[in-house]
Amino acid sequence: RMLKADELCGQQYPDVSLTDARTGELLRLSDILKDRQQACILEWYGHHCGPCRDAAPKFEGYAKKYQGKIKVCMVNVVGGGQAEAQFAEAAGFETCCRYVCLDAPPLYAVNGIPHVTVIHRGGMVVRNGTAPDLDTLLEAMAAEPIQE
Repeated sequence: RMLKADELCGQQYPDVSLTDARTGELLRLSDILKDRQQACILEWYGHHCGPCRDAAPKFEGYAKKYQGKIKVCMVNVVGGGQAEAQFAEAAGFETCCRYVCLDAPPLYAVNGIPHVTVIHRGGMVVRNGTAPDLDTLLEAMAAEPIQE
């Protein structure tokens, strides 16, 4: 049975392999999220996707606004290389982390793109799929005091 996007909410995030789109370094999502003081947004996208292209500047804005509080990761699910680099340049990515991950979509129920996953500090998935309340959610998460 295919996982439904909302079934992941309330669960610990699934760990997956990622390739850094800038350096080619292979890593795990758990490596990126080892700082438990930061929440994380995973924006699953494809460089060929019009709605993904339209949404990209918003995520770069989140990366700048919430730097140090919420890590913003753009995850290309269709491939990297020159097409991904051109997409990133056109989107004006400077602050967003950029990754390529071809095997994660089933684990996160990415059945279409764009698709957003929000992971709270500590690793709990709080949104997966669509997030019409994303601005409000991020504001609330960024305002939460960091537990020492």
